[in-house]
Amino acid sequence: GGETRTAGVRGDGMPWRIGIHPPAAGLELEFVVTPGDAAVATSCDYRNFYMLGDRRISHTIYPRDAQTTANGLISDSDIAPDAMQADALANALMVMGPETGAAFATENGIAALMIERTEHGSRAIMSPGFERYRAVD
Repeated sequence: GGETRTAGVRGDGMPWRIGIHPPAAGLELEFVVTPGDAAVATSCDYRNFYMLGDRRISHTIYPRDAQTTANGLISDSDIAPDAMQADALANALMVMGPETGAAFATENGIAALMIERTEHGSRAIMSPGFERYRAVD
């Protein structure tokens, strides 16, 4: 799956660093985070999907109509105290979509990184809570 839990520090005393893979194959890591004693989970529509004509059918289902989500969100990565909570948030925000999900994350202090499809590629939406986990080189 897309969940990782870290605790403590590496053997060399440095913090654990987790890379969040970009949605396009062959690209470098776009974001690296240092979660500390926390978990990182990502939900996306670019690993488990198939195309039905021009429609992307992913494994994330919108509960109101039991249809695959088609809200423009490529992925959502969340940092939370444990992997179960991070995974639940990642799936919930994927269903909410970029606007509603970003507002929900901000209002609730959730550390979230959302990547949205645009007509020119993609754009990252970071909640204020996510910024504090970004690794600084």
